[in-house]
Amino acid sequence: MKVTCTSPNASEEINGVPFERQENGSVVAAGLGKDVAAQFEGIPGYTVEDDGKEPKAPKAPKEIKDAPAA
Repeated sequence: MKVTCTSPNASEEINGVPFERQENGSVVAAGLGKDVAAQFEGIPGYTVEDDGKEPKAPKAPKEIKDAPAA
């Protein structure tokens, strides 16, 4: 699924979803799962469409290193 946001103040990360800025000023996130894309349906300025791509695999969590003792 693909989500496009045309809001002029759109961020490049929205609800933890990375978007890429386009030449026209909009931001786009592609390759999303239906459940993630559905979060944006019905919000003014957002459009959701099927891009024919498989959902991206979730990123592995960052490794947490042991913090020094206080």
